Amino acid sequence: MTKDINHLIDEELEVLRAENKALKEANLNLQAQHAHKLVLRATAKGCVGVYGLRKFAISAYASEWEAILKISDQIQAFIKANPTLPRNEDDSRKWVVNHPELQPKPLQGLRSYAA
Repeated sequence: MTKDINHLIDEELEVLRAENKALKEANLNLQAQHAHKLVLRATAKGCVGVYGLRKFAISAYASEWEAILKISDQIQAFIKANPTLPRNEDDSRKWVVNHPELQPKPLQGLRSYAA
C-alpha cells in the first residue's frame, strides 16, 4: 500500500515539476517581451515620465529633459570612459565602491558629485 502511495506522490511531483517549469518559461517570455518597452507619459505634475526602465518612472520637467539631451554625447562618452560602471541593478550590487580602480573617472569639463 505504501508503494502505491509513494508512486502516486511521485507522479504528482512530476506533474508539479512540469507545471513549474512551464510557468517559469512563460514568465521569462513575458519578462523578455516587456523588458525594453519604454513608454512616455505626462505625469500629474506636468513632468515627462519614462516608464518601463525601472520599477518606478523616471520623471523630469521638459526643460530638465532638454538639458539632459543637450549633453547626451557627454553622457555616452562618460559611460564609455568608465567601463567598470554597473550596467544594471544586478551589476550595481556587485560593484565595489571603495576600490580605487573601480572609481569612475570624471570627464574633463564635468563636475564630479562623488562624496
